[in-house]
Amino acid sequence: MILKKKLFAVILIIMLLCVTLLSGCASFDRSAYVQAALDSLYKGEHTLFSEITKTDVSVLEQNYEEAIDAEMESFLTYMGIADYASYISEETRSDIRLLIRDVYSHASYSVGSEDENGTVTVRILPIDLYSATNSALTAYMDDFFEKNDAHEFSELTDEEFYTQYITGIVDILRKSLDDITYTSEVSIPVDIEVTDHNVYSISQQSLDDIDSHIINYNF
Repeated sequence: MILKKKLFAVILIIMLLCVTLLSGCASFDRSAYVQAALDSLYKGEHTLFSEITKTDVSVLEQNYEEAIDAEMESFLTYMGIADYASYISEETRSDIRLLIRDVYSHASYSVGSEDENGTVTVRILPIDLYSATNSALTAYMDDFFEKNDAHEFSELTDEEFYTQYITGIVDILRKSLDDITYTSEVSIPVDIEVTDHNVYSISQQSLDDIDSHIINYNF
């Protein structure tokens, strides 16, 4: 468990908010925009972001689901079995997606007011999921591989083997959600980019910075 977390990938980075200054762009609320964007990306709460960006909720939901899928692939990589992901049953993949949804629901962030430069500061309490479960995960993995070395899984198919392995990990992580903890607060300045045509968007770097701190992968 030493691989870095993915860089965040979303399909709707740039949202068309207004076309001319007459439509209200001069008083555009950047803090509300960032808050709504994060709620859509991590909480699956799309109503306000849909209203701000004039984007259909179904598109935002697709965006959210693709982010969940990307996090799932990152999770499998982090657990060292990305090369064997094809052996994970679809039922188990569904369990992983549900786990990630539930983890994201615990995302803790607050959005400040924009400063004189139009920058909005987001304060994040990173979810301490993997650090808090490190001992339990390590013990589980050691036991699993000892049993494997003793040929206790020799009659399992590849799908059964890798599904059993990752299911044990998911069970440990899920149990920890009842007592979720967080690491120290991190402040991230979020840049809002504006084109000559009054198209507003959160910079890709800011999105990457936020996503790299939502869950603590460094311990």
